[in-house]
Amino acid sequence: NATTPYEAAKALEAYLRAFPYDLDVQSPPPGRDAVDFFLFELKRGYFDYQSTALVVMLRSQGIPARLAVGYVLDPGSGDE
Repeated sequence: NATTPYEAAKALEAYLRAFPYDLDVQSPPPGRDAVDFFLFELKRGYFDYQSTALVVMLRSQGIPARLAVGYVLDPGSGDE
């Protein structure tokens, strides 16, 4: 029932947040789409599964989305 892209994105985010967070999950079977496996069979997972599913779901609703991964080291943090 979202009337704006932002409301739709927040609704999809809330839907995915209801999936249990679990680092100990199996990989998708060979030849199986990872998002399909996560959403319809596994129904639990971690950030890689959740973020990828969110991008696919947003795009399916015509909402532009992309996934960026990586990290940045802060030179002032002492972690060099």
